[in-house]
Amino acid sequence: MEDTELLLNDTCHSSGIVLASRGFGEIAEEFYRKLSSSKGKVTISASRFDEVSLEDPDLGHGVFTYFLLRGLEGECDGNSDGIVSVLELYNYLSRKVPDYTKGAQHPSMILPEGGLVGDMPIAKVGD
Repeated sequence: MEDTELLLNDTCHSSGIVLASRGFGEIAEEFYRKLSSSKGKVTISASRFDEVSLEDPDLGHGVFTYFLLRGLEGECDGNSDGIVSVLELYNYLSRKVPDYTKGAQHPSMILPEGGLVGDMPIAKVGD
């Protein structure tokens, strides 16, 4: 698992940042199996390098964070397996954020050299 890293950042011009973050607590067996079989370093940024990350007081968060939290709660679990993967989350964010901001903000996914092997799980939803 040392080769699996994910960074989510919600800042203006955030796709210009490349960092890494890791760590999971106790997780279900299927989640662990999927995590163990994935490799790669993924960064999902709130906006393109030339965009700002928009705030909306009605949401109580930045637009990216609002949809990120909804996605991690399971709204983006497209295959209904109870596990949110990095690709499911990115596909969800890349639709929801531009729709909400009327095209003013576009999340980006950065896959450094070597890309992503497998579909990295990042959240377990449901019971």
